[in-house]
Amino acid sequence: MKISVKNLGVLEHSEIDLSKKLNILCGANNTGKTYMAYLVYGWNYLCERHFNLFDNDLAINATQNKVFTLDLPHFANFKDMCNVLKKLLGEIFNQEDAFFQKTIIEVSNDFQEATKNCDKLLEERATRYPLPICESLKIAEDLSRLSQEKSKYEYLAEEIEKKILKGKIKVNKYGEIQYAPSGTRNVNLPMHVSASMVKSLSSIVFYFRHLAQEGDLIIIDEPELNLHPDMQRAVARLLARFINEGFKVLISTHSDYIIKELNLLIMLNNPDKSEAKDLQKKYGYQDNELLKPEEIGVYLFKDKHSEIVQVSQEGFEIETIDKEINELNHAFKNIYFSLYN
Repeated sequence: MKISVKNLGVLEHSEIDLSKKLNILCGANNTGKTYMAYLVYGWNYLCERHFNLFDNDLAINATQNKVFTLDLPHFANFKDMCNVLKKLLGEIFNQEDAFFQKTIIEVSNDFQEATKNCDKLLEERATRYPLPICESLKIAEDLSRLSQEKSKYEYLAEEIEKKILKGKIKVNKYGEIQYAPSGTRNVNLPMHVSASMVKSLSSIVFYFRHLAQEGDLIIIDEPELNLHPDMQRAVARLLARFINEGFKVLISTHSDYIIKELNLLIMLNNPDKSEAKDLQKKYGYQDNELLKPEEIGVYLFKDKHSEIVQVSQEGFEIETIDKEINELNHAFKNIYFSLYN
């Protein structure tokens, strides 16, 4: 399944293949990555809330307490769904509808068309924040109740706590998230005095412990935020774990550490090279962290559009990041040797 869009914010054109298990959006700031991530969120939101549409090519993750008033009683195919999605863009991005007047959305599916009908679509409009943020706030307001739910993927939450956070994420009786550092007793730190890394990752720990369902799509904007390079590499390996557990993942990233770590996970998954297993063991990579190049979609956003980046058994390269790193290295060497040698 592919979703494409024209004239969305700064984007003149972009297309993403949602059948990939991992989609990676790269590019400089203000090139449209967040626009595309929000659009994918909106598509999945629409499918789950109003169509109960699931197939092998579509994965959903959304909460269950918001719908919208529309003037179309039911829809028969993807074209109709795209029209509805366009009507929802004002809600998704918290913008005036006129902002999306020239936007064109298309979805193609090689397997089947949607034939579900939609009943009444109800309830209030969100007015302060874009839809993904509104949904996050609704979850935050109901943590006490949601923490009573149990997900079969709790072990993934425990992996994040053990490998990265070095402590436990808890919800107290007042519905507040707290952090208990490993090796301490009766120490439960509120989020406002916890490390920025803990703040950033506490929500995904909560998700895997209480909300995660098989086949969910996980969208993470810049998973490298607040993380030291070693933790960025660890997060890349966790993303691969999520994929190999049956989730789909979409990320936007500026991190060369995450990109290089993902490339290692691709290169090591090479049964044609006898040395691959030895290298995997030498550097401590697990089988459930390895990635297949054909399951990964990479997109470089620049010049008001996105272009497909080829992914091979050797991984992939992001030219804009590599260019800056090369220029920085060249400048550093030139300045250092000019001044100190």
